[in-house]
Amino acid sequence: MAVVSGFSKQTIRKYKGLIDFYYWRGIPCARKWPDWSHPKLSAGQKASMAAFKQCMIDLKKVSPHVREVWKSLTVGKAPAWVDVYKANYMGYWKIYKTYPAVMADFEDLGDV
Repeated sequence: MAVVSGFSKQTIRKYKGLIDFYYWRGIPCARKWPDWSHPKLSAGQKASMAAFKQCMIDLKKVSPHVREVWKSLTVGKAPAWVDVYKANYMGYWKIYKTYPAVMADFEDLGDV
C-alpha cells in the first residue's frame, strides 16, 4: 500500500489492471492490482473434489431415520454428525479410491 496525494478517473483508467486505487479511512492509496489467478489443480486434487461433491450428494439422500442414528452417535461430542459422516466417507475414498455404499434408509433392509 502506498499513500498518494490523490488520483483522478483518468489516472484510474490509465492504470486499470496494473494499479488498484482506493480510499482507506479517507486516505487515497494505491497498490499492485490483486492477482486472483490460481495454480492448476492436480489430478489428485480434482479427484478429491469430485469425491467430496459425491459425498455431499449422498448426504442429501440419507433418510431422517438414519440421520437420527448419526446424530445419536455424536451427542455430547465435539464433531457434529455431519463432520463424522464426511470424515468416514472421505477416509473410505482415500483408501479404496471408490465411493462407499451409503445406507440411505434402514426400512429397505427387510430381514437382515
